[in-house]
Amino acid sequence: MKKINFHGTVGIRNVIRTTSFFMFFAFALFSFMKEGSAQVSAKTGGIISPSHPAARFANSIGVTVAPLGAWDLNKVIPVLTQKLNALDKNSTNELVRFKVSYYTVVLQEITKYDISPEISTLSSMKALSEKFNNPAITVAEMKNLYISSTNTF
Repeated sequence: MKKINFHGTVGIRNVIRTTSFFMFFAFALFSFMKEGSAQVSAKTGGIISPSHPAARFANSIGVTVAPLGAWDLNKVIPVLTQKLNALDKNSTNELVRFKVSYYTVVLQEITKYDISPEISTLSSMKALSEKFNNPAITVAEMKNLYISSTNTF
């Protein structure tokens, strides 16, 4: 029986392994570059898609989502801080507790996690309304809170 020599397959394996290695890193680099450009465009006036959860929530409470980057952080942070400081943080009223939580979470997301205020004001409200799950926190209350919080930005 004749012995078959497979020395050529080692070379092919090395080529495949090397090519796979470079393809993986090229894909990873492309992904990071794409993510970075999405973050930059989000800060410079992009329109939020109607299918975005924040846009759907805004629609459900009857408000319009501001374009990304439309609000000046130098105005947003002091206004929200002032509104938070005006509330009684030890209140037992559910609506006041909701507002304290809302302003606290939005300020934290904006300052610590660099989340756009146009998104945070809506996504935080949605998450907190689900967490509180209280009939006192109505759609009308959420709409009024959003409008009163954002009308000076």
